[in-house]
Amino acid sequence: MPFANPIRRLAYHLMTSSREKNEEELHDEALELRIQSGLLLAGGTILENLENLAMNNHELKSIGIALKNAVSVFDILFLFLLSFLLIPVARFLVFPIFGLIVSWTWDRSWLRFITTTVAQAARLGLVVYAVDCLVIVLSIGMDFDPERLRALALGFTKILYISWAAYRLTVIKNNVFSGAINKAPQRLGRLYMVNKMIDMVIYTLTGLMLLDVLNVEMGASGLTSIFALGSLSTLMVGLATKDLAEMFVSGLTMSTSDRFNVGDAVEFGDSTAGVVEDIGWMQTKIRKYDETVVVIPNGQLGMQRVHNLSRIKKCRVRQELRFRYEDAANLPNLLPDILEEIRYVCPEAILDGSRPWRAVWTGYEDYYLPVTVDVHFDLPPIGSKYLENRQRVVEAIYRAVQKHKMKFASPLAFETVKGESSSNNNNNNNNIGDQFSNPAVVRRMSKQFNK
Repeated sequence: MPFANPIRRLAYHLMTSSREKNEEELHDEALELRIQSGLLLAGGTILENLENLAMNNHELKSIGIALKNAVSVFDILFLFLLSFLLIPVARFLVFPIFGLIVSWTWDRSWLRFITTTVAQAARLGLVVYAVDCLVIVLSIGMDFDPERLRALALGFTKILYISWAAYRLTVIKNNVFSGAINKAPQRLGRLYMVNKMIDMVIYTLTGLMLLDVLNVEMGASGLTSIFALGSLSTLMVGLATKDLAEMFVSGLTMSTSDRFNVGDAVEFGDSTAGVVEDIGWMQTKIRKYDETVVVIPNGQLGMQRVHNLSRIKKCRVRQELRFRYEDAANLPNLLPDILEEIRYVCPEAILDGSRPWRAVWTGYEDYYLPVTVDVHFDLPPIGSKYLENRQRVVEAIYRAVQKHKMKFASPLAFETVKGESSSNNNNNNNNIGDQFSNPAVVRRMSKQFNK
């Protein structure tokens, strides 16, 4: 008797033929029948699904009516023109007219930014139209749940537009910061940190909005359970993260206060000096002038004084000179010649009176006459130009001294006089240093030099 169920037919066939066939033949035939039955079952499922997907004339007519009511041909044509023709028209027809008024290039113009934004929004509109049409087809022709499909389509549209809006905000921000960096390259470090902070705000708001669209709710009780720690746990966490928080806040303060940027030559209050290699959230890297790199926690740098040498446009060269008492009569003639020699070899000298320009005899010491040379130049106090200029100043001083046939006071002579003075002080209580520091002796020596 025929069996509609393939598995029952297999069992019946095995029972009737077991007496006539050996075990190997039965195994092969059973395997073949299993394959045939599986194909029949799968074929029945596929055919059934295909039948569900097939649409009759009534459903097709209903879909056409629904699409006609939901879709406007004029809207689609308008969005298509905005998507693919707006940018070429603006670039090749409108922008040349503006090019006669302003000196912008197309890539850096606001017209390009506006047209690109409108074109992208129009393309997203076409995508949303396509999704709405797909919802109509699936809900009418394939018996999908219309409410569920509309909810999915609405969520997709929100996600699409929110993500695109965040992207366009990022583009606007990058363009603004790029222009600001071009105008003020010295503020690169500060602008970089502000840029990162704005990125964090944009990404955070975008993520929260996407979570809201996806119906991910965080109730007050959930937040309470996360942050409701006991007093002891709160104290332990606070103590453990105190240093990290201090470093983070100090790094943020240094980055936004514009005290120094990456690439600046700086000198801190603890005598650490070098070039800033990197400003991180927790630590700062300084490359010292001996090429060693020092990593300093931001918490240690936050309260220190800092000298940013890269932002100083003028420099000062100060030299302390020591002359013998035998040359005191020639000092008044030497000092103007020193300044003249420096002015002749240093064209960057500041001579308009806004900065000191002087060489003065400052007093009397025990074994020498001190002279201070204080001159200023329109040069930064770092780099090769500064060092070369300082060397020219030293050479000019030496030439002026040689011109007047004078000699600097020798440190070896100081030591010799000091030794003799100590010996005489021990034996005769007659200190040469005390004689030189006596105003009466100084006045008497000055009269002799004048003669």
